[in-house]
Amino acid sequence: MVAESVESRVVVLEDDQDVEAALSSTLQAERELEKELESMLMIVSESSRRRIEKFEDLAIKAHGIDKEAKELKDLVSGARRLSDKVSSRVRELDEHYRRCEEALMRVEDVIALRGCAEGVRAALAASDLVKASEHVARYLQFGERTKAELDSESGSFASVTHVKESIADLTVAIQRKADLAVEGDSLEEVLGVAKLFVLVGKSEEGLSRFCDFLKSAIHKESAEDVRLLLIETDAEEPTQDEPHVTCLTRLYESVASYFDEVEETTSQLFGSQGIISLAKHLQNQCDAEATRIISRYTQERRLDEMMGLISQRSADARVLDPILDEKAIISQRSMRYFDFLSGRVYAVLEQDAAYAPKQTTDATKQQEIETMLSPKSARTSTPKASIRTPSTPTSARPEISRLDAAELEFATFLQDCALRRSLEEITTRYISIEAYFMQENILKAIRIDDPPTQSSSGRTSTAVDDIFFVLQKCIRRAVSYANLLTLCAVINYVNLAIGVELLDFIKRRLKETEVALEKVSSGKGDRLNARLLVEPGSKHADDRQSRYGYAVALNNAYQSSEYSIRLRGEVEKKANQAFPNPRDHAQINAVLAQLSESSRVFAMTAEQGLDKLATAVTSRLSAATSAVADVSYLLGEAEYQDQERCERFMLVFLQTVENQAMSDLERFLIDSVWDGLIRRLAEWSAKTIELALMGTASGTSPKRLNALGALQLDRDIRSLSTFFATNSKRGTVRDIFARLSQVSMLVNFENPSEVYDLWGANAGGMTWRLTPTEVRKGLSLRIDFSVDAIKNLRL
Repeated sequence: MVAESVESRVVVLEDDQDVEAALSSTLQAERELEKELESMLMIVSESSRRRIEKFEDLAIKAHGIDKEAKELKDLVSGARRLSDKVSSRVRELDEHYRRCEEALMRVEDVIALRGCAEGVRAALAASDLVKASEHVARYLQFGERTKAELDSESGSFASVTHVKESIADLTVAIQRKADLAVEGDSLEEVLGVAKLFVLVGKSEEGLSRFCDFLKSAIHKESAEDVRLLLIETDAEEPTQDEPHVTCLTRLYESVASYFDEVEETTSQLFGSQGIISLAKHLQNQCDAEATRIISRYTQERRLDEMMGLISQRSADARVLDPILDEKAIISQRSMRYFDFLSGRVYAVLEQDAAYAPKQTTDATKQQEIETMLSPKSARTSTPKASIRTPSTPTSARPEISRLDAAELEFATFLQDCALRRSLEEITTRYISIEAYFMQENILKAIRIDDPPTQSSSGRTSTAVDDIFFVLQKCIRRAVSYANLLTLCAVINYVNLAIGVELLDFIKRRLKETEVALEKVSSGKGDRLNARLLVEPGSKHADDRQSRYGYAVALNNAYQSSEYSIRLRGEVEKKANQAFPNPRDHAQINAVLAQLSESSRVFAMTAEQGLDKLATAVTSRLSAATSAVADVSYLLGEAEYQDQERCERFMLVFLQTVENQAMSDLERFLIDSVWDGLIRRLAEWSAKTIELALMGTASGTSPKRLNALGALQLDRDIRSLSTFFATNSKRGTVRDIFARLSQVSMLVNFENPSEVYDLWGANAGGMTWRLTPTEVRKGLSLRIDFSVDAIKNLRL
């Protein structure tokens, strides 16, 4: 396109006029461009001129600034030289001031030291140990460096020597006073002596003397209790607790009382470590006294001899019961004592760790001693939670670890103490004695087992109630023992007793009394179902005694199942209250699970026995079976009205069931067994009528019904259901007749297609117990229903 344009222009410019015109326009454009260029150059020139002028002004100003900066520099240099001179003089003055302060402090220390020396000498001369101790405490407030410097100075050397000599004399005097105080019976005096030991820097000795006094007091009280309760008291005089148990209880109360009384003062004087040391000293004394009492108890109760008799299976279980109660009380109160002591120590340790540790300095130490020397004791002004021992600063994490270690160390101390070892020996014997006591009483209950009499209200034999009473007593005692492992061991023995002795007894009684069922089914006891208890010497006395025994055996099995579940619930509730730790709950539930399993086994055994009883009684219902076979549901108006008046078929059937299978049984069976029998009879009745009605019995054809017969069938089934529901006590039997009720509903339709109103999505809350084949078969019982219509149903 460019080539074409150039070519066209060249062609156009071939004309001279056009060339002149183009030249003229080009020259004009060139002139305009030159004007614009000149204008732009003038603008640039003006701008450059102005900038040059500004730069010249800046140069002039910069020269002035440079001059001023040099002057400022000279001024700052002069000020710096002046400040250096002033700072040097200030440092020199500060050094003189510091030396003056040190000189004044040294003078004050010397004066204080001389005052302490003179005060100690004067107080010792006046036998004022408290004043002397306070002067020594002020001397001890001096830091180690200060005391070393004073000791090295010739002017104060004599004073230091006098103070040290006075401290030695004062310590001896305090020790003599401590000896007298410990031999006395004044707690306040011993506390005063302990305070003096703290003031003179002998805290450990003061704590030791204080604990010696408390141990002596505990020993005296325990010895007095032993003398009054075990030596001088008449053995036949009745007391609330066994004397040895009372002595142990008073010992624990004495230790706890002393600890509670002196805990706050001990914490103020000796800190948290003092509390721990106090607890250990008291526990050591408690060990000595308690083991002496327990040893005496073992000898007087002849426990070693008794364990030998138990190993030979010749001990009298009646003698063991009070001993087991005593052991449980000893363990329970010992555990409470340990909980008290460990709880108090752990509380002090936790309070001590809850505060940020602080650095022990001369200032803090002086403040603590001044607080202790104050007339107003910090015992009432300082809250208990603030008591703590100064320690080296650490992070929060190591402090928690230190707390755990301290708690573990004290727990180990309690676990290894002599009292704990004695309790472990008691526990070992307790478990063995409890197991023997349990087994012997169970075997005795089985040996003297008697059935309920006509005058008694019970329906189980005496063995069941006696056995579960013994088991309940043993477990309750184990819960009160306050030892988780002991409780689990006793529960295991209970599981063993229930799963072996009791279950074997239940099964043996059922087996022994099955002969009555054989006589019933063979027809030898035609009145057996009418009366279970007859006079001796009667015609059927032998049969009815066996029958009676089987009813009791069934009751025993069902009652044992219920008692096992009830026992588990009671034990679980009491054990969870006694041992609130969730981990303990898991351990307890693990051993209690066997009780639920035992209950299931008892229930299964009872169900099997009840099946045999139901089979035996239903074998006598031939009249009822015949009535079902003979009934006809092809009724005319007159026959229907006659059936409506008397209901012959159902009357015969129900009377036969009641007289031959249920008569007099109710008063000999517990409710659960009775309901189980009623349910089985209802199932037998429903099955018998259904077999006869549907024609599924061998050699029988289905019953045929007309409209009136269908109405009669519905009335019969309602009467049957009502009869068994009325005789049931706690259970329900209406579900057993659901299939028959649905058959009755089918045959009462006006036509087969009405089934669609209640089938599938139209069923609503109704659950069909019949299959589609059985529905068609039920509809076919109506003689007026079309066979083709029934076959064409889409179910």
